[in-house]
Amino acid sequence: MEKRVVFWTNGNATIGLGHLVRCQALAQALQPVFASVFVLRDPAPALAEQLVAAGLKIWLIPPHVSTGLTEAYWLGSQLLTSSFSDVVVLDGYQFTPAYQQILSAVGAALVCLDDLITPPTWADVVLNQAGGVSPAAYAAVPLARLCLGPAYALLRPPFWQSPAEAEATVPRLFLNMGGADPGNQTLALLPQLRQQFPGYFVEVVTGAAYPHQTELAAYAQPHSAHVRLHHNLSANDLAALLRTCQVFVCPPSGVAYECCAAGGAVLLHLTADNQAAMFDFLVSAGLAVSLAEALALPEADLPALADQQLPRQRALFDGRAGERLQAVFEELVASQQYQLRRATAADAALYFAWANDPAV
Repeated sequence: MEKRVVFWTNGNATIGLGHLVRCQALAQALQPVFASVFVLRDPAPALAEQLVAAGLKIWLIPPHVSTGLTEAYWLGSQLLTSSFSDVVVLDGYQFTPAYQQILSAVGAALVCLDDLITPPTWADVVLNQAGGVSPAAYAAVPLARLCLGPAYALLRPPFWQSPAEAEATVPRLFLNMGGADPGNQTLALLPQLRQQFPGYFVEVVTGAAYPHQTELAAYAQPHSAHVRLHHNLSANDLAALLRTCQVFVCPPSGVAYECCAAGGAVLLHLTADNQAAMFDFLVSAGLAVSLAEALALPEADLPALADQQLPRQRALFDGRAGERLQAVFEELVASQQYQLRRATAADAALYFAWANDPAV
């Protein structure tokens, strides 16, 4: 039976694109082995095009299907008629225990992406890529497999590559405040960064759901000798751009991991409550500092800051997260094929071997 992963998440100008981007990263990590389909409700055309361009399929939730448990029953009915061996990935804050149970009851393996340490009751696998999270935080789901920390970093394939040694060029500073940035932190920070670090050319990247592009362009146009705008970059283009920069200003979200993978001075600016755990981890591990702290530094200190962070970043982001994720999903699908029977005396030697296996 062919193996498939069904992703149910969302992204737009209001809630941002973080959930969608990390699910895309997971889907692409699994692509050599698993087919993938994204369940979406009324997606923006640019977001749908981004997924299709990455070779991913889309299921649109019909308009007559309301949110909540009705939606869960609809998705469950799609899975019941499937000829695939399905794994369902849930990434969002709306999936209640009752919602999860409906999907689990149709026989699908359930993977929940979590960043608020809210143990998902029916999950077979919990994936939280934030560092510094103890397994004890998920004691409420003792049967779930836990995939915790940057060893399972959800980076899209172009960010797995080891960056080439940078040539001496005009120093560059990367600025991105997520895929949506509804509060327009990008424009709020840009003048501060130009004033504090005037020797850096600023590469500003905004995402597909960013609603303030006209206002940002009006500010940047007179400063084109020092600022360049990029909008809705592909993963390949974004990864290539990151490798030309030495300083990165971003929120403590998935983009921070992408910046750490590129390597340099990572300066973090919180934009949402669910980023606090990743902020604490990145700063305490010496992978980044807060932007507020960095803005008090003279520009001449930034190269030394990058040199301090770089060895830690290289050690943690080894480019093998995709391999680990493939192994987890392969084992999960295999476990779905197991059947129960009563033990017999003939099973004694096998049981003895299992009980003494070091992995047990």
